[in-house]
Amino acid sequence: MFRISRLAIAYLCLVLAGVLSIACTSSPRQPSQNTTVIGAGSTFINPAMTRWISDFQQGHSGVQISYQSIGSGGGIQQVKQGLVDFGASDAALNDQQLHDMPPLVQIPETAGPVCITYNLPSLKTRLRLSAATLTGIYLGQIKRWKDPVIQKDNEGVSLPNLPIAVVHRSDGSGTTNIFTIFLATASQEWARKVGQGISVAWPVGAGGKAAPGSPQR
Repeated sequence: MFRISRLAIAYLCLVLAGVLSIACTSSPRQPSQNTTVIGAGSTFINPAMTRWISDFQQGHSGVQISYQSIGSGGGIQQVKQGLVDFGASDAALNDQQLHDMPPLVQIPETAGPVCITYNLPSLKTRLRLSAATLTGIYLGQIKRWKDPVIQKDNEGVSLPNLPIAVVHRSDGSGTTNIFTIFLATASQEWARKVGQGISVAWPVGAGGKAAPGSPQR
């Protein structure tokens, strides 16, 4: 997600000429010395963004690029408020959201999975969790690892009779958007009670922000 500003337009036309040649109506020009471009958003993209910035700046010493890994929701808000030149979000903006934003161009940049992790050191085999089981866990209906529903997904596996401590993102997150789209698609109950988006009212669990550059869960 890029907000096209006068400061950044030359940089964007230069770096993304193949993608933005139609959107950039002004002719490309070399950025002036000491041009600064500021971005913010997705923590997922931060490792790749860091590499891209480093590679680009090796050949363009006059351009200083700063990227703040604050989460997709934060990136969207900073673009909306005009505080940055570009933002990165794991959740694409729809037509209604774009209506409230300054002029921008959305560009697909990378892809990656959203993974569910668990911490069961005593388990010697890989845990299997169906879509229905995941929905039940995040709705607070399945509360222990030895629940018959989880046992059905893992026949023959000795599961510990321990409580499930549900953890989710607390900040506006594109990862949350992707995961809740999955849950809403898998479960009409989830779609009706919780819905989908970068921020939702989680029925259960403890929330936390992703550390900059950390894998998202």
